[in-house]
Amino acid sequence: LMDLGLPGMGGVEGIQRLLKIAPDVTVIVLTMFKDKEKVLQSLDAGAAGYLLKTSSAEEIINGLRQVFLGGAALSPAVAKIVLEEMRKPSPADKVELTAREIEVLELLAQDCSVQDIATALGVARRTAKFHLTNIYGKLHVQSQSGAVGKALRAGII
Repeated sequence: LMDLGLPGMGGVEGIQRLLKIAPDVTVIVLTMFKDKEKVLQSLDAGAAGYLLKTSSAEEIINGLRQVFLGGAALSPAVAKIVLEEMRKPSPADKVELTAREIEVLELLAQDCSVQDIATALGVARRTAKFHLTNIYGKLHVQSQSGAVGKALRAGII
């Protein structure tokens, strides 16, 4: 169990150091801090759970049990923070697409082929393919389904 309010060293740094020297150790944060930044930093550092000291003894024991069985443990207030953060597109998902590229993505999401996209937009097949290549590069994907999935998750379409 790791508290984040450690003297001399922060708990996040403690998690990182501990996991560096003992990667098989499982760390669960048990703290009073429930601000988004500390939660996300702790989980990014490798914590398998984040429980608040305001949790009941039963909740803490249940969280420990969940982690021991291979799961994760989050206090309800912390779970809400994590879910809200997951719903936001990450900075990597925020890409600048042209209006035409968005049109192409919307047609792609309707299961249109490259030829269908070209016809719908009144452009040559080669031009539609060019737009797709640009979209794949900007979204860092390799396929039509990857492009559509990432665009949907990022709220582009």
